[in-house]
Amino acid sequence: MENHTNQIFEFLSLASQLKQLPRTGWVRSGITSPESVAGHSWRTALLVLFFPSIPNKFDQNKALRMALVHDIGESIVGDFTPTDLDPETKYEKEKKAYEILEKTEGGQVGQGIKELWLEFEAGKTEEAKLVKQLDKFEMLKQAFEYEKQSKKEIRLKSFFKKRMNFENTVIEQWHTELLKQRDLFWKVKTIEEKN
Repeated sequence: MENHTNQIFEFLSLASQLKQLPRTGWVRSGITSPESVAGHSWRTALLVLFFPSIPNKFDQNKALRMALVHDIGESIVGDFTPTDLDPETKYEKEKKAYEILEKTEGGQVGQGIKELWLEFEAGKTEEAKLVKQLDKFEMLKQAFEYEKQSKKEIRLKSFFKKRMNFENTVIEQWHTELLKQRDLFWKVKTIEEKN
């Protein structure tokens, strides 16, 4: 029992690295106090709460767990942007990280976390499809928040360059509304600057 307790403590110490690990995309975009990977995962999980369970179709509890752990491997390998590595290399690095985390915990929780990540990466289940979409939407929401909060004008155009299409109709509605709000924000800001 004591040995497993120590394994859990070691696992938590590794996972806690996410609280200090800033999201690389924000750092490269010049955000002075960027969110951590843990903050992003937390808010992605929070978004899952807006999608209740549907018997025999969607398990909210599973999606919540998946959202919480979908980036936990980054506690070992760091946070990569899509341009840092090709998808296969990124997958292999993160897979090794999840194997380390699984061994560190040494029980069913570590194995379950790795299985959730593998399911997330495969993107075939309803839970994985939803969490993948919320992961992307949360990033866009955060980008707009940084634009609004910035003392100096920061336009995070690269995050909005290509319009994303979300399969989930609710997320697509949120996305459309977010883009409308962003367009209005920049129109008003441009008018204010001219006056």
